[in-house]
Amino acid sequence: MRAKTENSNSSIPMTPGLGQHAYESSAGLTATRIFSQSQRPGNDHQTSAQRRSSTGGVSGFGSTWGGGLSVNAGLSTNQLSNAPKVSPWQPQKKPSTSSATCRASTGDLQSLTLPQCAQPQRWGNSTPEARMGNVKLTSAGCCLPHPAKDGQGEDAHFFTDRAIGVADGVGGWAAHGIDAGEYARQLMHQMQQAVNDGTTDPVEAMWKGYNTVSTLGSSTCLLIVLDRDTGEIESANLGDSGFLHIRGSEVSDRAEIGQHYFNCPFQLGSHSGDMPSDALRQEAKAIVGDVYVCGSDGLFDNLFDTEIVSQVNKFGDNLAAAASAIAHLAQKAAGNMHRQGPFAQEANANGIAFQGGKLDDITCVVSKVVPADA
Repeated sequence: MRAKTENSNSSIPMTPGLGQHAYESSAGLTATRIFSQSQRPGNDHQTSAQRRSSTGGVSGFGSTWGGGLSVNAGLSTNQLSNAPKVSPWQPQKKPSTSSATCRASTGDLQSLTLPQCAQPQRWGNSTPEARMGNVKLTSAGCCLPHPAKDGQGEDAHFFTDRAIGVADGVGGWAAHGIDAGEYARQLMHQMQQAVNDGTTDPVEAMWKGYNTVSTLGSSTCLLIVLDRDTGEIESANLGDSGFLHIRGSEVSDRAEIGQHYFNCPFQLGSHSGDMPSDALRQEAKAIVGDVYVCGSDGLFDNLFDTEIVSQVNKFGDNLAAAASAIAHLAQKAAGNMHRQGPFAQEANANGIAFQGGKLDDITCVVSKVVPADA
């Protein structure tokens, strides 16, 4: 997948030091997020590490654990929501649709009762013409909230036969009585509607969603859009959600991560200085049989590429089983305090002593490129 250079440098003034960052919106609101390397379990949005490989519709859910967002006193909810949003795209307001969500119980992977997130399908040999165009996506998704959360978390996602979206709401808003999961869910719904209405550019769809969300909160955002006629896939990633593009048994490419510095990902929101134009864009040519595994940072912070590919190969065309198995494997790894997973390795590489997995909301969407008539 070739990276495209449409991403602007943020003008957010940063507070020095790894333990906190602050920025000011155009409405004059200063927000500070404070976090320590010893927090367990971790905050949903305290990681934006470049993930490592190693041998070693709309659904969403509740508030984050640990960390926080401290907002200056004296500002009402209405004042907070009045920060202007500017883009060349006009907002679209459409009715909601939803995608499947699995909520299988946790436990040993060998004894899981897998949910019916999607009906398994099998595809035979495709013609050369079908392999490089005339294609669509078939997908299944699984969401698991942080185990310490009662009910929902802040992740949200959607998928259609030509697009996949993942958002991870900033749980620190919960300290102010605001559900960032609602922001993430609205963002995904509006972006899905933009794609359904014919928007093919992922950044344009992100602008339309961003300009239409009507609630306070903030979120990272990933969108992948497939051109069904040509097989071209374009992605836009703002923050530390991500994807793996798998061809055969190999990782062909992965999402680039947008961050201000380690543990501080880009995010869209009511008072964030980040914009959809800050998203990192990539493009690739998809063929029949290609698999995309998309997820929030809770997935990629806890599993290595080889572990994800192994589950994809194990379940083949049963995408629902693959999504559920990958999500539960990530949750199991997150609770292992003796494991040096991807997040722990990146933390150590940045001079932070961290051991074990990283507890978090986990979203996994497994998508396969299939012939359009399948």
